[in-house]
Amino acid sequence: DDLPNTARKIGEQYVFTPRVDDITGTDPPAINWSVLPERVFASGVVPMQASTGCPYQCAFCNFTKDRRMISVKPLDDIVAELKAVEKRGARYVCFVDDNFRLGRSDLEEVCRRFVDEKISLQWMSFIRTETLRNVDLKLLREAGCSELRFGLESGDRQILANMRKKSDPDYARE
Repeated sequence: DDLPNTARKIGEQYVFTPRVDDITGTDPPAINWSVLPERVFASGVVPMQASTGCPYQCAFCNFTKDRRMISVKPLDDIVAELKAVEKRGARYVCFVDDNFRLGRSDLEEVCRRFVDEKISLQWMSFIRTETLRNVDLKLLREAGCSELRFGLESGDRQILANMRKKSDPDYARE
């Protein structure tokens, strides 16, 4: 009866408890990779998260849209985690973000940092095509990026507008 944000059926009716805004601690969690069991690293591939949520409002998407749930992990933390998984024997990192670091305009800075820190891991991520605008793709490769996945739902401008995708099909084609 006292648990907020719940519903239960009493007889033929649902009874709802008071709604309480309980959003706290939305930053991507810091993982202590050194204490994880060896089997996590056995395949050589490790999933990692660099951000949570999505700032876009695509009509078809069911991801959390509450702006308070959107955050980007600090670059220092990502570098520390990459070094930790590399030390444990990982060879490849799959960033599981729906949109690497939320499409921030600091992709070259991130890549330079990976190069400067001599991180030898290969990595992949989902990314919006527009994030690559004016980015040095050779630097991306030098930083260990071996694969990028794009959500190219359509090449038709009207369909993209209907979906509120905010994507440029000409740039995606290029």
